[in-house]
Amino acid sequence: PYNDTALVESGDYEAIEVYQDGAHPSYDLAADLLTAKSKGSLFLDDTFSDLLKNPALQGKILYTTDFDEQKFLEIAALGIKWVEESTEFSVKMSVVDETVLEYIDVNLELQHRPTLKLDKVIFFVNESAIASDLDSVKMLSRISEQRKYRLGLPYGKNKVVVKVMSDTGEQVETEAFVLSRYKAKPALHLVAIGINEYPYMPPSSQLVNAVNDADFVKNIFKERGEKIFSDHMVIEPYSLSFSDTTKESIEGLIERIKGKVKPNDYFLLYVASHGLINDGGYYFTPSDFKYSLEPNKINSAIIENGFGDDQISDYLINIPTIFRMAILDTCHAGKEVEHIKERLSTASIGKENGVSVLSAAKSTQLALDGYEGHGLFTYVLGQGLNGLADYNGDNIVDSIEIAKYVQDNVTVASRSKMQFEQDAVVMPNPVNHYSRRFELTQLKPKAFTNFQPNIFTPRESEIYINAIDQNNAKLMNGIIMNNTRHKSDETHLIQDNKISSEEITKALSRFKNVDINILFKSDRDQIDASERRKLESIAQALKGAELSGKGVFIEGHTDSVGEAEYNAALSQRRADAVTQMLSIDFGVDAQRLIALGMGEDYPAATNDSPVGRSRNRRVSVFIYDQ
Repeated sequence: PYNDTALVESGDYEAIEVYQDGAHPSYDLAADLLTAKSKGSLFLDDTFSDLLKNPALQGKILYTTDFDEQKFLEIAALGIKWVEESTEFSVKMSVVDETVLEYIDVNLELQHRPTLKLDKVIFFVNESAIASDLDSVKMLSRISEQRKYRLGLPYGKNKVVVKVMSDTGEQVETEAFVLSRYKAKPALHLVAIGINEYPYMPPSSQLVNAVNDADFVKNIFKERGEKIFSDHMVIEPYSLSFSDTTKESIEGLIERIKGKVKPNDYFLLYVASHGLINDGGYYFTPSDFKYSLEPNKINSAIIENGFGDDQISDYLINIPTIFRMAILDTCHAGKEVEHIKERLSTASIGKENGVSVLSAAKSTQLALDGYEGHGLFTYVLGQGLNGLADYNGDNIVDSIEIAKYVQDNVTVASRSKMQFEQDAVVMPNPVNHYSRRFELTQLKPKAFTNFQPNIFTPRESEIYINAIDQNNAKLMNGIIMNNTRHKSDETHLIQDNKISSEEITKALSRFKNVDINILFKSDRDQIDASERRKLESIAQALKGAELSGKGVFIEGHTDSVGEAEYNAALSQRRADAVTQMLSIDFGVDAQRLIALGMGEDYPAATNDSPVGRSRNRRVSVFIYDQ
């Protein structure tokens, strides 16, 4: 409400409080009766004096028509207009802290000017844009509304961010953390499309191995995924005729699959087809694709029935799981990767991350169709899925391993064996964006019991990929273990008053891993004397005979105050400071210590209170059995 005391006391103006349901005088009628009458209030006359003498009417709402109603309405309208124009665009999100269900209700309270039109509401789960269902909208007033959404969450601790945009580009966002204890058995949804024949294109444009490649990929997953996914595997289409691969048929197929995918499922889209660049945009070609050259224009054609990069991007981003991948064995497929990167970096909703894309060639390159009875890219892909990409020897090929394998080996195969320039392109760049690690194929036909998909930070991805290059399976497995523990409360935390070399050693004899927290002041990365004493005890334990073979992750964390990018850098500095003190001051072998900056993503307590924020400003020393 607006209330300028000086103007009111001058007698020229009267204060009015404006609420969502109307406007009222700003004083209590019973208490301020004499003052109001002495000022000649517009809203009082003798009727009130008589009524207020009756004790039975105290606290009741009183009505009178004996005042200047028109003037009141004019003043009220001015007040309402001021409130509307000064209302800030804001969003509040209400969700449960913990759930045993796969889907949760998300309640949003939005306030905005009546003239502001909402354009998009987008949810991000663990840094990945994900589809949601709008259940209801309730207008509370001209400046506020409530919205209810149904949102799916994968198992574990989830960071949920909602971003709301107006049609003029204004944006607000907020976040919450939700622990999901719903541990589903994921299903694999594979859409495998291969197209050889194009009736509306020249004879020279017909392909030889595309249908064979789609069957090849389908059969690999049927054989290698049987024990992982059991009867939870959906592979479409089952035939690859002309009618199956028209644009309309493919659109319908993806929409049907989209309706079946659940938050814990995996989704793969494989395409072997033509890819082309037109007016700087990438298209992949369904079987009914048509084009005709535009007169007097170079590198430009009239396209019919093509899948443009915008449409492909929308399909990928709107599949309702964060574990999704597109594999594009087409010429110029790298253009689609470039387009998604460009879209993510320039989109006003922020960087929509969480889509993995493996493409056969750079935007300037052709993709070789004839190599050992397959396309070159798909042949290399098959080698990796069949076992050569199992870098850590855990009997599983995961999404990051296969991306690394095709990126390294398509280049080698094309140049060394075919004297042909072709380079696979992977998106997102794992060391610049969050990436998803999830199981794809299993090599030995034994029972599979432990799904543990991961959301890696860029730093975790960097360490994982470096471990592949170094042939360091223990470090790869350590990163998986360290990341997986964030989904649950299984880590044993040693309390501050019990930190000693003996207690740390004893705890590790009982538990697979232990956590020890080193605390920091706000916006600082210097280690206080009390925390230094903790590190001395940790170093003594690590140098003891019992723990000499243990690995150590040094995780830096922050509270949520400040920008996320700044906090990520601050958390890395904290982790580096602890790592250096353990190695330089206390003599722990630096090769055993891995420093990870986790930013604000894994709070140990709520950020809504000073005490909670103080607990989140920490470095977590995680000791595990290598």
